[in-house]
Amino acid sequence: MAQKIAGTRDRTVEITRIAAGFVFLSAAVFRVLHHAEAVAEVTRLHLPAFASTAIVVFEVVVSTMFFLNIRVRVAALATIAFLCGAIAIALALYWSEILASIHELFVFNANPTDILLHVMYILFLIILFRGARK
Repeated sequence: MAQKIAGTRDRTVEITRIAAGFVFLSAAVFRVLHHAEAVAEVTRLHLPAFASTAIVVFEVVVSTMFFLNIRVRVAALATIAFLCGAIAIALALYWSEILASIHELFVFNANPTDILLHVMYILFLIILFRGARK
């Protein structure tokens, strides 16, 4: 039984690792193809325009690490820190606007953000379903 759980956990980690690689590679490709939007994104966060290029490099590096299974824990920690930093900056700058629109979390809108969010919920629930004992 323990071996079956370990195998399930290993498959879940592998699928999650590949999915993370796709997410960050897709983000990098988007920023390259839509450079003006990438620059606007970082300037809204009061960062210099060249930060968009640094973010692309970061995303390509971590996606490569995920795809090639190289220092995955380092890549995961780096992306966690990166995302927490972005969230912290956004909250510091736009907390009142974010708080005013918090209700959006509980309403499904047919847009890419909500669809991706709900796909993430589904993935979390699949992991829970596969790993739960009862």
